[in-house]
Amino acid sequence: MRGVGRWWAAVLAGSLLPASAAAQLALLARPETGARATALGGAAVAAPPGADAATWNPAALGGATRGEMLFEHRGAGSGLTLQSASATVHATPRFDLALRAHLLHRDGIAAAEAVGSASGTPALSAYMAGLQAAFDVGHGVHVGAGMGRATGFPIGNDRPNAWCADAGIQAQWRDVRAAAALRGMLLGAHGTSEGSAWSAGIESPVPRTRLTVALQMDAAESAAMSSSAGLICKVAPAMELRAGARGRDGEGPVFGAGAAFGAGEARLEYGARIATGAATEHVIAARIGFGGAPPIASRPSVAPKPTPLEATAPPLPAIRKPVESTARPIAVKREPVAPPVAPVAPSAAPPPAPAPVSAPPGPAPKPPVARRFTVFAGPYPSLDVAARDAMRLRSAGMRPTVERRGAQVFLMLERGAESARAHQLEVQARAAQVTLRREAE
Repeated sequence: MRGVGRWWAAVLAGSLLPASAAAQLALLARPETGARATALGGAAVAAPPGADAATWNPAALGGATRGEMLFEHRGAGSGLTLQSASATVHATPRFDLALRAHLLHRDGIAAAEAVGSASGTPALSAYMAGLQAAFDVGHGVHVGAGMGRATGFPIGNDRPNAWCADAGIQAQWRDVRAAAALRGMLLGAHGTSEGSAWSAGIESPVPRTRLTVALQMDAAESAAMSSSAGLICKVAPAMELRAGARGRDGEGPVFGAGAAFGAGEARLEYGARIATGAATEHVIAARIGFGGAPPIASRPSVAPKPTPLEATAPPLPAIRKPVESTARPIAVKREPVAPPVAPVAPSAAPPPAPAPVSAPPGPAPKPPVARRFTVFAGPYPSLDVAARDAMRLRSAGMRPTVERRGAQVFLMLERGAESARAHQLEVQARAAQVTLRREAE
């Protein structure tokens, strides 16, 4: 097999040469898509929420704050192209859905030359479509699963097809994500013994730098174990550069490189995969976000440089809950004391008794009025910074919601909270290293 990469060569050989239908369907059930994953050498199982990340791990849908549409074109030379389209919907604060479809097209003459066939074959197409869902179980943990239908290239007079499934889990602590996924499980007559692949990885930013590191290990039943490593450098608020590599036992390394540029709600990405003895694969992807709060970068003004909230907001004074006294007043009975009587002459009449003086009735004391607050965090310079603190607050057991006030972004926790409730939220937020603010109503 010459001129194409390993995944493309395996699918192509299954369509032109004698091969089991299950092996071809297993490869179609887990297509290697995504410009970000291509540039990072395939280290995408612990990627942030996105439509392309759901292809590698359905649990990566969790934690999204808005929907997204993604369109992708991948070309590998030798007459093979892969078009992908996917869309995600942020249904509820804890539930996300994704719908994806892939079309693999093969040009007959060029494909026959790639496998050394003497004559060309008709142009054919293979399909794969699926539905995925992710659920937030709390404390930064998301679980996801997906189901799809794969229809491969004809083998003789038979066109293989089967249902496929995948599942995954992802946990996030601050800005560090760890994930594991099982992809390419075939259901039905083909069984699950062909092509199922396990993936586990971690992605973490490097402290005090603009770099992010991604590491991943893959193990498939029909292939040797492989490892991937990627590096992301954020050179500007709307631009980042990516590079990565993958190594497999008994094979040469595969390198990747790419870049991404965003403007408002749109983002354009490019990725390339370079391998020894194979044509370079090029991936072009465009994504559009919708719903939720728009990013700060879409405004004409320049967003300020993100700074930690602990450095900008003064510490809040400790609020003590007023303690109500339960002691009852003790009634003291006092005997009236007779005023001293001045001696008078026997002939003098006794002086008149003084009239009792009563104090004027005063107004009844009013009960204390409890103050009510709106507890929120912010303002934030960008939606990304707000999403970071939202994950911290969710890990502390709270459910923040995004709220925009003019050109600023806030995370609103509770409206109309009493002073005792506001104090409880403040203690939980400080445990998650997030500073809250309160606004009296």
